[in-house]
Amino acid sequence: MILVTAIVIPLIFFYFLHLTIENRKKRHEEWLRLAEVKELAVIAGEVKQSLSKIERFAFDYKIVVERYVLKGSKQSFKAIRRIPITSDSIPPTIKEGEQITCYGYWEKDTFIFNRYTARS
Repeated sequence: MILVTAIVIPLIFFYFLHLTIENRKKRHEEWLRLAEVKELAVIAGEVKQSLSKIERFAFDYKIVVERYVLKGSKQSFKAIRRIPITSDSIPPTIKEGEQITCYGYWEKDTFIFNRYTARS
Protein backbone atom coordinates (compact mmCIF):
# COMPACT_ATOMS: atom_id res chain seq x y z
CA MET A 1 0.00 0.00 0.00
CA ILE A 2 2.80 2.42 0.82
CA LEU A 3 4.46 1.71 -2.53
CA VAL A 4 1.24 2.54 -4.39
CA THR A 5 0.87 5.79 -2.45
CA ALA A 6 4.50 6.70 -3.08
CA ILE A 7 3.89 6.38 -6.83
CA VAL A 8 0.34 7.70 -7.21
CA ILE A 9 0.62 10.93 -5.19
CA PRO A 10 3.62 12.33 -7.14
CA LEU A 11 1.92 11.36 -10.42
CA ILE A 12 -1.21 13.28 -9.43
CA PHE A 13 0.91 16.25 -8.33
CA PHE A 14 2.86 16.38 -11.62
CA TYR A 15 -0.33 15.94 -13.67
CA PHE A 16 -1.94 19.01 -12.07
CA LEU A 17 1.34 20.94 -12.31
CA HIS A 18 1.41 20.19 -16.04
CA LEU A 19 -2.22 21.35 -16.43
CA THR A 20 -1.45 24.59 -14.58
CA ILE A 21 1.60 25.35 -16.72
CA GLU A 22 -0.32 24.69 -19.96
CA ASN A 23 -3.22 26.87 -18.80
CA ARG A 24 -0.82 29.69 -17.89
CA LYS A 25 0.82 29.54 -21.35
CA LYS A 26 -2.59 29.66 -23.02
CA ARG A 27 -3.71 32.66 -20.94
CA HIS A 28 -0.41 34.46 -21.65
CA GLU A 29 -0.94 34.06 -25.41
CA GLU A 30 -4.55 35.30 -25.12
CA TRP A 31 -3.35 38.29 -23.07
CA LEU A 32 -0.76 39.26 -25.69
CA ARG A 33 -3.31 38.79 -28.51
CA LEU A 34 -5.51 41.52 -27.01
CA ALA A 35 -3.25 44.04 -28.75
CA GLU A 36 -4.02 42.46 -32.13
CA VAL A 37 -7.41 43.83 -33.20
CA LYS A 38 -8.96 43.02 -36.58
CA GLU A 39 -9.26 46.25 -38.56
CA LEU A 40 -12.51 45.67 -40.44
CA ALA A 41 -14.12 49.10 -39.98
CA VAL A 42 -13.24 52.74 -39.38
CA ILE A 43 -15.03 55.36 -37.28
CA ALA A 44 -14.13 58.98 -36.69
CA GLY A 45 -15.31 61.59 -34.26
CA GLU A 46 -14.62 63.78 -31.28
CA VAL A 47 -13.99 62.18 -27.89
CA LYS A 48 -16.81 63.36 -25.63
CA GLN A 49 -16.18 61.07 -22.67
CA SER A 50 -13.32 58.81 -21.63
CA LEU A 51 -12.87 56.35 -18.80
CA SER A 52 -9.76 54.29 -18.15
CA LYS A 53 -9.29 51.54 -15.59
CA ILE A 54 -6.99 48.61 -14.92
CA GLU A 55 -8.56 45.15 -14.85
CA ARG A 56 -7.17 41.74 -14.03
CA PHE A 57 -7.12 39.48 -17.08
CA ALA A 58 -5.86 36.18 -15.68
CA PHE A 59 -3.36 35.15 -13.04
CA ASP A 60 -1.12 38.20 -12.61
CA TYR A 61 -1.77 39.61 -16.11
CA LYS A 62 -3.44 43.01 -16.14
CA ILE A 63 -4.97 45.11 -18.91
CA VAL A 64 -5.97 48.74 -19.30
CA VAL A 65 -9.56 49.06 -20.48
CA GLU A 66 -10.35 52.45 -21.99
CA ARG A 67 -13.97 53.28 -22.75
CA TYR A 68 -14.81 56.23 -24.99
CA VAL A 69 -17.90 57.96 -26.28
CA LEU A 70 -17.20 59.42 -29.74
CA LYS A 71 -19.46 62.02 -31.32
CA GLY A 72 -19.52 61.49 -35.08
CA SER A 73 -21.12 63.70 -37.69
CA LYS A 74 -24.55 62.07 -37.23
CA GLN A 75 -24.48 59.97 -34.05
CA SER A 76 -22.48 58.93 -31.00
CA PHE A 77 -20.48 55.70 -30.75
CA LYS A 78 -19.22 53.63 -27.82
CA ALA A 79 -15.63 52.50 -28.31
CA ILE A 80 -13.38 50.26 -26.21
CA ARG A 81 -9.62 49.89 -26.33
CA ARG A 82 -7.93 47.02 -24.41
CA ILE A 83 -4.18 47.19 -23.85
CA PRO A 84 -2.12 44.51 -22.08
CA ILE A 85 0.11 46.04 -19.41
CA THR A 86 3.70 45.06 -20.15
CA SER A 87 7.02 46.46 -19.01
CA ASP A 88 7.20 48.61 -22.16
CA SER A 89 3.53 49.67 -22.31
CA ILE A 90 2.75 53.35 -22.63
CA PRO A 91 -0.05 55.17 -20.78
CA PRO A 92 -3.21 56.20 -22.64
CA THR A 93 -2.89 59.37 -24.68
CA ILE A 94 -6.42 60.02 -25.98
CA LYS A 95 -7.92 63.08 -24.31
CA GLU A 96 -11.47 64.42 -24.25
CA GLY A 97 -12.18 66.90 -27.03
CA GLU A 98 -9.62 65.29 -29.36
CA GLN A 99 -10.64 64.34 -32.92
CA ILE A 100 -9.63 60.74 -33.66
CA THR A 101 -10.07 58.04 -36.28
CA CYS A 102 -10.30 54.49 -34.90
CA TYR A 103 -9.57 51.26 -36.79
CA GLY A 104 -11.20 48.08 -35.50
CA TYR A 105 -14.42 46.10 -35.63
CA TRP A 106 -17.97 46.17 -34.31
CA GLU A 107 -19.03 43.88 -31.49
CA LYS A 108 -22.79 44.39 -31.17
CA ASP A 109 -23.18 48.16 -30.58
CA THR A 110 -19.61 48.74 -29.32
CA PHE A 111 -16.58 49.46 -31.48
CA ILE A 112 -13.43 47.56 -30.45
CA PHE A 113 -10.16 49.17 -31.54
CA ASN A 114 -6.49 49.41 -30.72
CA ARG A 115 -4.98 51.59 -33.46
CA TYR A 116 -6.09 55.18 -33.89
CA THR A 117 -4.87 58.41 -35.43
CA ALA A 118 -5.43 61.89 -34.07
CA ARG A 119 -6.80 64.49 -36.48
CA SER A 120 -6.32 68.24 -36.37
